[in-house]
Formats: sequence, C-alpha cells, structure tokens
Amino acid sequence: MRLLNQVLTAAITLFIFLFSLHISAKTFYQFEPATEEEKQARILFEPLVKDMIELLNSEVPIKQDVTIVIGGDDGPLFDPQENKIYFPYSFFFFISDTFENEELAIEETTFDETVMNIFVHVLLHEYAHAYFANWDVPLLGKEEDAADVFATLFMLNVFDDPDMAYIAVDFYALLDTKTETIADLDLWGEHSLDYQRYTQSLCLIYGSDPEKYTFIMDKELKGIERDTFCIEEFHLKNYNLGKIILSNQ
Repeated sequence: MRLLNQVLTAAITLFIFLFSLHISAKTFYQFEPATEEEKQARILFEPLVKDMIELLNSEVPIKQDVTIVIGGDDGPLFDPQENKIYFPYSFFFFISDTFENEELAIEETTFDETVMNIFVHVLLHEYAHAYFANWDVPLLGKEEDAADVFATLFMLNVFDDPDMAYIAVDFYALLDTKTETIADLDLWGEHSLDYQRYTQSLCLIYGSDPEKYTFIMDKELKGIERDTFCIEEFHLKNYNLGKIILSNQ
C-alpha cells in the first residue's frame, strides 16, 4: 500500500508539473533591427502584434513557447525546429504593393486597415502551423488548407467585425489576378491555388452569415447548391475547430 501511495503521489506530482509547464507556455515576439523605411512598418504593426499575441495566449494557448520574429529575410513561415514564426518586413511592403491602385473589398475600409487585416490572417495561418505541430493535431488533407480554415474561422469567431475576414481573404483573389500562367508543378504544391484559397475562405464566410453575405452566392453557385454546402461546411469546420481547441486547453 505504501508503494502504491508513493507511485500515486509521484504520478500526481508529475501531472501537476507537466500541467504547470503547459499553462506557462506563451507566445512572444521580437523585432529585428530595421532600416528607416522598415521602422515605419514597425510603428504601424507593433501595437497590432502585441494585441494579437495577447489574444492568442488567451484563446488558443500553445504547448511550448513560440516566438514571432518580425524582420529578417525569411517568411512568412513557421520553423518547427526553432518553434518560431518568421515575418520579414518585406512582406508588409509586399501587401501594400499588391493593393496599390487596386479596389478594396469594402469601400469604407482604409488602405491601412486592409493591410492590417491581411497581416492578421497570415499571422493566424502561420500560428496554426505552430498550433498543429505543438499539439500534434492529426490532419487529413493539406495542412496549408487547414491553416487557412483556422485563420478564417478565428477571425469570424473572435473579432467583433466579421468583415475583417472578408477583407483579408481578398488578398488571395488579387494575387490570382497577378498570376499569368499555372504550371503543372503548381498543382503539386503544398498550397492550393490562390483563387482556390480565396473561394474556400469565402465559402466559410458565407456559411457563417448567409444573409449578410448573400452577394457571395450568384445564381450559378446556387444552381449547384454551393450555398447549402457552405452553410454545412462552416458549421462542420467550426465544430471541429472547437473540439481541437477544447481538447488542448
């Protein structure tokens, strides 16, 4: 009996130790040295980065410490060996250049708001990779698609303005317009094509509020019942994401 008590005590102690490690894990950020031009991007995005990290630590905590590195040459990407997410300053300028002289998804939105919404979606996408890796989430299908779903659903569920997601995913539609040709090798990539990423996200957005986003579904799409499918798809994916998050709290 004494031995049994010792084993149980050791097991409970180990559980408490492991649990304390779990709840103490955080996401952090660091800004790399920047040029004068890059400092302007830092001024714009640093408050947003701080808010996002606080939100991630609160809503979808991760198993091990993760650092979001702003600066350098690599990314956006998640490095599983270092457990770091990399965002080069050049990506902020790439977003800005992509939308220069382009019509925004929602007229009332400012250019800076559009750029920041896109940054949030891409940051959530990369964080999803870290989340999947750290919690060993089983996935069937492309991990890149799952990361897009994670990012879109997070924006729809957590932020007060669902249009943030709609504005953000317009980025992929615009990237598609700048693609001149699609090679066979593009079909073998880990990412879906830009326009597929756009429409798959639109499907979830429509499914989240069919009345608000009724304009997404034209007569042709309704003819093949994509409106019904997208409502079902949103609820299924939302339910599955909820199960994943609850199981890793």
